[in-house]
Amino acid sequence: MIGLRAPIVALVVAACSSSVWNTAVTSGRAPDTASLDCRLRCDFYRIRKGSTRVVVTIAAPANQFPVEGDDAPAPDLTISVRLADSRSGKAAGSFALAMRPVAAASGTHDRPGLFQGEFVIDPGSYLADFSIFDRRSHRGVIRSETIVAPDFGRGLALSSLAIGHRTGAPGGGALVPEPDAVFWSGETIAFAFEVYNAEHKGGATPDLDVQYEFLIDGDNGPRPAGRPVVLRRQRMESFEYSLPLQGWPEANCRVRVRVTDNRTRDVAEQTLAFRVVAPAPAGATASPASDRG
Repeated sequence: MIGLRAPIVALVVAACSSSVWNTAVTSGRAPDTASLDCRLRCDFYRIRKGSTRVVVTIAAPANQFPVEGDDAPAPDLTISVRLADSRSGKAAGSFALAMRPVAAASGTHDRPGLFQGEFVIDPGSYLADFSIFDRRSHRGVIRSETIVAPDFGRGLALSSLAIGHRTGAPGGGALVPEPDAVFWSGETIAFAFEVYNAEHKGGATPDLDVQYEFLIDGDNGPRPAGRPVVLRRQRMESFEYSLPLQGWPEANCRVRVRVTDNRTRDVAEQTLAFRVVAPAPAGATASPASDRG
């Protein structure tokens, strides 16, 4: 399973990601298949100099897959990816991914199933065709997106923020990013990210100040949701923060992370949008994403 753990983050969600809502409007469909309803997110990770790891997360509602009793097999999702240089149009590679199911978070059995796969590319901008297919239900969809794989080789940089729930028991397991980023008021969500290229002169541990600022969008623009959370003199480069949404209004929201390297005074920022909807009704059988407007 691919996931995020603190303080060592197994998946480094980088500074560029794409979330796509697939409904009846799609750019293509494989012959003789029904449409696959899913959300797709691409995250980019530093793996080594000159190479970026792309992690694909898919969220697919369970009610579109056949059910054959309590022991019904999980969907068998695959993705074929074809890349072309976004400027020249020249072919830049192709990949076939077997998507691995990710364990559901405790108390979130009614959410879409999550699946992950990955591939490695050079930094750059690409036109990507994603052909997504479930072998068991024979549902599929084709999406065409522009993806930008960052080059993390220079300067202080942040991964993009992973936002989601922890898998397994509360307080344990891994954090898996949720493509739709829509959550019920009252639940607890988590963010995770990595810092790249902090100063390590002389083999020293990093010296970082980290600030989390939460904003709620309103008619007159964004307003702060409480005071910023500031963590001083941090000696790590992998971070995770849990946020209880108790009492939060239904609204579009944002989290802004600002990291300062105290040795070089370099600053890096990252912002992520998410949405809070009404508390889950008793016996709810749908993800809050179904309320998405």
